[in-house]
Amino acid sequence: MKVGNKDIEEQVFSIVKRLLINQGVKGWNMDDLARESGLSKRTLYKIIGRKEELLTKIVERSLSKYISIIKQYTNESSDYNVLLDKLSETIVNNFDEFVITSSDSITREYPQIKQIILKKREELRKSNIEFYRRGQKLGYIIKQFDPETIIKIIDALIDYNINETNSKKEFEIELNKALRIIIRGIKQ
Repeated sequence: MKVGNKDIEEQVFSIVKRLLINQGVKGWNMDDLARESGLSKRTLYKIIGRKEELLTKIVERSLSKYISIIKQYTNESSDYNVLLDKLSETIVNNFDEFVITSSDSITREYPQIKQIILKKREELRKSNIEFYRRGQKLGYIIKQFDPETIIKIIDALIDYNINETNSKKEFEIELNKALRIIIRGIKQ
């Protein structure tokens, strides 16, 4: 087994996400991961390091992928009104299930991962501010709304629904409803 083999890493990441969804952060250990992946613990430690390092990589990758999708979406040159109308679906449909089911326990168990999440959120926040400002310039979003406040409200709704819903499906339904209301409220 070669360190740096992306296929093996992807397989391990996929297994860990499934373990997080089904068993939570504390419900599995490296022995379980070795058994599930068919790799020795020694090989796993060479490939991904300790459990904390593995979770850090998974969270970073998931957030980077999510941010990339949202940035790409909000930077599209399509009709702004259409982009705004479909924004809630884009936000909701691109969350990894393990984030919805495990992020609270991951950040409680590994507080340094929370710092990574906050840093990534700030990166996304800056990009989204430009999206809402563009909407204001184009006349689609009410000028009195501060883009930073819009983002804070959306972040709060995401956090609330991560903490209060019991499944990805429920998360999607509830967050989508709330985001549609917010988006309707900021439109000109």
